Amino acid sequence: MPFNTTKGTRATAIILFAAVMLHPALAWAHCDDDTIDVVSPNGDLVILYSGETYNVDSGDEVTAAGWMENEDVLVCGDVMINRDESGERVGISPH
Repeated sequence: MPFNTTKGTRATAIILFAAVMLHPALAWAHCDDDTIDVVSPNGDLVILYSGETYNVDSGDEVTAAGWMENEDVLVCGDVMINRDESGERVGISPH
């Protein structure tokens, strides 16, 4: 007998899948913890203790300029999240 699903079961499965994929804790699963070493005065460049250097997206430079050395961050692909500044985030690209 073939497997038969109803529309309701299919919709429930889609909703559960979306909830798991969009959950913040799971979204950060592929992030790297690091600590800020240097932020350029205008906020366009962030250097981390690991030695990684990132360019900050032009629209986010003002936010990054307010970040300080020794603050903990998460690097999640093209986003940096400052854990010490209430989760402020900026767009980044490798330098």
